[in-house]
Amino acid sequence: MKHFQRKLIFKQLASCCIFILLSGSLSACSLLINLSYHSEPKVFDLYFEDFKSIYAYPREYTGKSEDCSPDELYKRYRPRVYKDMGDVALARILYLIQVECKDPHLGSYFPSDIDYAAQALLTEEQLLVLDNLVGYPSPFPDIYLDFSMEQRKENFRYGLIKNEFSPIKIGYIRVAHLIKELGGIVRLEGNRDWLSGIEDIIKHLNALEVESIIVDVRTAAGGSIDNGRYIAARFANTEGPYIKFSEKIAPDKFKDIYPAIIRPEGSHVFSEGKMILLTSFSTCSGGEMFTLAMRKRENLINIGYYYYDTRKKATAGCAGAILDKDLANGWNATFTSSQSYCLENCTPSGDANYLRQGILPDFGIDSPAWENIPAYQDINDPSYINRYDSALENALLLLGNAPLFDSVYDSISRHK
Repeated sequence: MKHFQRKLIFKQLASCCIFILLSGSLSACSLLINLSYHSEPKVFDLYFEDFKSIYAYPREYTGKSEDCSPDELYKRYRPRVYKDMGDVALARILYLIQVECKDPHLGSYFPSDIDYAAQALLTEEQLLVLDNLVGYPSPFPDIYLDFSMEQRKENFRYGLIKNEFSPIKIGYIRVAHLIKELGGIVRLEGNRDWLSGIEDIIKHLNALEVESIIVDVRTAAGGSIDNGRYIAARFANTEGPYIKFSEKIAPDKFKDIYPAIIRPEGSHVFSEGKMILLTSFSTCSGGEMFTLAMRKRENLINIGYYYYDTRKKATAGCAGAILDKDLANGWNATFTSSQSYCLENCTPSGDANYLRQGILPDFGIDSPAWENIPAYQDINDPSYINRYDSALENALLLLGNAPLFDSVYDSISRHK
């Protein structure tokens, strides 16, 4: 989490610097750090103005035990905010709000020194809640692959499963994330040249005559729904809606926008063979929307982990869209700005609202050992890379045994 926060701060600073270089003006950046708005009560009040106007999940959508009502949170925490309380104390309170809401899209991001000091004031239980909002990405399974290649600056990595692990030719594709970065600025859509790498990969794997493909999105694969749909369309073999959105039009009032549609598209596709989609507790936001698009495909089984927590959710439960706001003192906050729902009963509680609950896989396995590796583990350490990958092993078992695959596929309720 700390690494993620530092990365976002870097992006903000880079965006600000690029603006200065292009415009020759300090006005935009000066506005962010206007000292007249810098007092702790003013920062807090303006934060809640955004929170109340943007946040898309009122109490009836979040449940009594995890209430995230901006009005009630403001009443509870405003008396604890006072002038000259200090940045660290204010940051701690914003963290406590995240702990209560447990919405992975709701976040506050600070300079690293304030971040470390504020987290030091939290209890172990509170830190555990923050760390468990989204899991750690899985390592890349190099030991299973005959070759490993990258496309478009690591948006994609792919390879061919070694013969010793499979009796048939199986391709493997890791989708790292669904965003485009340019000079520190996150671009969710824009120029899609970087996405065309998926067609190059499919063309290569088709030339190798693979019979099946494993798509791995066990990362914090946030980003645009359109980017995810672009990739999923290269594997689609049916057409239809896969997710529904509602936008906030007034306090506690919402309007259905549209169901997103997936359909086969692309010059180079893989629509005939069997597929496995790998998800985990790290599959978040745009990655979850991508998951729902892929799950519309026939002859696809979604394998995921039951993570070590009481809810045993498979994906992170980052529902809806996310809106980024600059705070008056130069900090940054994110808010869930719309609601999104499965078009199937996809959650542990058996409903369509996957906020916090996450999307259950078709085929769930226990969390593998490497899910509990600390975030500071060196990813180049062979003991990290060369670990037994239980999800991938199960994928290979199913793809290498057609009757078993068909039996599991036919048992999946969403296909009936």
